[in-house]
Amino acid sequence: MINAAGMRGMMDDELMTPGEYIKFCLSGKRRGSEEIAREVGRRVKLEKGVVLEVGCGPGFLIAELANLLRPGVLPVGADIDPEMLEFARDYFKGGSSVPSLVRNGMEGLPFKNCTADIVVSEHSLHHWADPGKMILEITRVLKPGGTALIYDINRGSIFTFAVRSLYLALRFAGYGKVEHDAFIISASKGQNPGSLAKMLDGLGIAGWRITKKRVNLLLEIRKSA
Repeated sequence: MINAAGMRGMMDDELMTPGEYIKFCLSGKRRGSEEIAREVGRRVKLEKGVVLEVGCGPGFLIAELANLLRPGVLPVGADIDPEMLEFARDYFKGGSSVPSLVRNGMEGLPFKNCTADIVVSEHSLHHWADPGKMILEITRVLKPGGTALIYDINRGSIFTFAVRSLYLALRFAGYGKVEHDAFIISASKGQNPGSLAKMLDGLGIAGWRITKKRVNLLLEIRKSA
C-alpha cells in the first residue's frame, strides 16, 4: 500500500522501515527542512491563522516553521504513519513552539473545508497513491486566498537523472541498499514538471505555478478569494 501523505510507499518497497527512514532523516534530511522552512517563512506573513503540513513525517519541517511563525499562527502536521507521528511528538519535546499533530487516512485529510491559510508539503507528493486526489484535498482545506507550497524532487532535472542512473547501475551490479538509498529512490519517483502540469490542468485547478530548481520543484497553488 502506498500512502496518501507519508512514507509508507517507500517502506512497502521493503527498502526502509519507519525507524530506518527516521535514521536517514536525522543524517541529512533535516538540513533540507531547515532550508525549506526559511523559504516558506519569507513568503508567509500571517499574523494569525493555520499552517498545515501534509505528510509531516518525523516533524522536522513543521517544527522549524513553528519557530519561525508569529505567535498567532497555529502549526499543524498531518501524516498517515503513527510511528512517524510518535517520533515527531518526542522530537517536539522541549521546544518553545509545539505543533499540533493529526493522523490522516488514505481517504483524505481530516479537516473541514477552508481550514488552513497555508498548506506545505516536503517531498511527500511522489509517495501519494493518488496525487490528484490529494491535491484536490489540499485545495479543499485551503481558505479562499490561501496558498499551497508543495515541494518535491524534480525528476526532470539533469541532477536527478544522474542520481537515478547511478542508483540503477548499482542495483544492476548486485548491490542491495546503498548509502542514502531513500534519497535515490525519491529521485527515481520524483515528479516530472510537464506531467505534473498536465495533471493539474486535467483536475481543473486554477492559479497554479511550477518552479523548477536543480534538485526540487515547487508547486504553488493559490486558491481564489
